[in-house]
Amino acid sequence: RNRSIDSLFSSKRNAKGDVVRRIVLVVSLLVLIGSLSYIIYYYYQSYANKQQISGIQDMLAQGEKDGDQAADGNSQMPTEYLAKFSKLYEANPDIAAWLKIDDTIVDYPVMQADDNDKYLRHDFYLNYKEHGVPFLDFRVKSGQSNINHIVYGHNMRDGQMFGVLPSY
Repeated sequence: RNRSIDSLFSSKRNAKGDVVRRIVLVVSLLVLIGSLSYIIYYYYQSYANKQQISGIQDMLAQGEKDGDQAADGNSQMPTEYLAKFSKLYEANPDIAAWLKIDDTIVDYPVMQADDNDKYLRHDFYLNYKEHGVPFLDFRVKSGQSNINHIVYGHNMRDGQMFGVLPSY
C-alpha cells in the first residue's frame, strides 16, 4: 500500500501540517467536484437548447407543409401572420417573427412580450434557460414592416443564438 495515502487517512494523532494538508485535500476535492458539475451542467444546457430549437424548427416546417389549412384552424392568430406560423402560434402566441441567416446556425423564432425581460432568460416555452430566445423590443407595434427592428439575443460561447455572428 502507498504510505502517503495511508498517512492522509490514518486515525493517529498527526502534526498540524498533516491537518492542514487534509483540509487542503478536502477543499480541493470539493472545488474539483463543483467545477466538474458546472461544466456538465453547461454542456447539458447547450445540448438541451439545441434539441429544443430543433423541435421548434420542426413545428415551423410542419406549418409550411400544412399551408393554408393550418391558418383556418386557428382563428385567434393575427391575419398578418403567415399560415406556416400556426403551430408556433398555438404553442406560444408571443411569436413575432422568424430569423434565419443563411450559412449560419441562426434559425430561430423571434418572440415579443410586454417587457424586454421575459425572453432574456426564458425559452420559447417560458422555462428558465440561460440561452433565452431572440426577441423584439416590446415597443415595436405589430405590422410595422417598413422600418428596421432590433432583435435582442445572447452571444453564447457555445456558438448558439448570436454567438456565430462575430465570425460571419
